Amino acid sequence: MDNSVEHRDGATGGGGDEALWPPQGSGREALVIPYNPGVKIVIAVVACLVMPLVYYCVTGDDFVIHLLGVAGFAVLALYLVDCLGTGDITLEPDRIVKRWLLAGETVIPAQWAVMTRDQHTIRFYHGSSSNLRERITIRRFMVSPTVAEAALTYAAEAYGIKLRQDGGGGDEAPSFSGRGACKGRQVSALLLGRFNEAVSNQKLMLGFFIAFAVLAVFIVG
Repeated sequence: MDNSVEHRDGATGGGGDEALWPPQGSGREALVIPYNPGVKIVIAVVACLVMPLVYYCVTGDDFVIHLLGVAGFAVLALYLVDCLGTGDITLEPDRIVKRWLLAGETVIPAQWAVMTRDQHTIRFYHGSSSNLRERITIRRFMVSPTVAEAALTYAAEAYGIKLRQDGGGGDEAPSFSGRGACKGRQVSALLLGRFNEAVSNQKLMLGFFIAFAVLAVFIVG
């Protein structure tokens, strides 16, 4: 089943200098990207088939299998929530909105959006690709190739985002990232550096905490 791309009347960009933002955005229709319901059904069926194995691992007597089962259940739950809980993703001239079926919306101002793409996903971040809490993901297998290309074209034309290759080569698929380059969207390099440094420190602390927790659990177990 192929996805269809809907269009809604978009609001004009607000805030800041209208001559700078949004470029070509005022009066542009919003691009609505629904997740393919057929793919959702397939994912739900596969999850039902896999769940007994996960349950067996979680309730098993072997400690290592139990630990792997808990980790697998957590990953599976997050994945299912993201794939099945997404209603649609809307690209508007002044914002990107992800509507959840039961949990409201996630909104990112388009003026400060950073976009990355690879063979699996298209992602929008608020301000920095290190900002994992404020991001909106379009999973490519949940939409048709035509819809994915429409999203990339919209981001380039409405938000002025130009992508550059970050990696890849040989057998590795390339990944790309970029942000709008107009004057109204300039981000302080010092502020961005401090934010990325804080994120790195947080990841380091989280890594130490997880290592300590696993060690403690193994000792107690």
